[in-house]
Amino acid sequence: MGIDNKDVVTPKKGVEYGKIRKLKFNKKRHELLKLISTNRIGAEVKENDFYQNNVIAVSFEQILSKLEINEHERFVISSVLFEEGEVKYFDDGFKGLLATRKGVSAYYTEKYINIDSNKRRENIKFYFNLLTTLLSLLIAILALSI
Repeated sequence: MGIDNKDVVTPKKGVEYGKIRKLKFNKKRHELLKLISTNRIGAEVKENDFYQNNVIAVSFEQILSKLEINEHERFVISSVLFEEGEVKYFDDGFKGLLATRKGVSAYYTEKYINIDSNKRRENIKFYFNLLTTLLSLLIAILALSI
């Protein structure tokens, strides 16, 4: 019961795997949704030359350059969006992503920005409650010792 050679992934020469910087992933998800939602909206309302050129998706190269991320980070950022049904894979002339209506909605309701702000709010509440409890305990100990 060992590992067969066919199960082992060997990296291509010159490619480094697992290079993921510490990013604010929800902020990057929001930026990605912004980038691909503008193309979707342009195609839906037939503005600017989006509809005539049928450009409803954004290529992976554009995503990497505009968000200043690498391929591994793009995968991590977009995997949640795929699972939520907010983006779809596009492969018609180029490979990239396109926003679904759910993705456009997530962008305009600032879904991923709100997740971060809710986390910060919960952290502040936790530490405030902890500090209040410790101060109450300190005051009680001081009152009993007097």
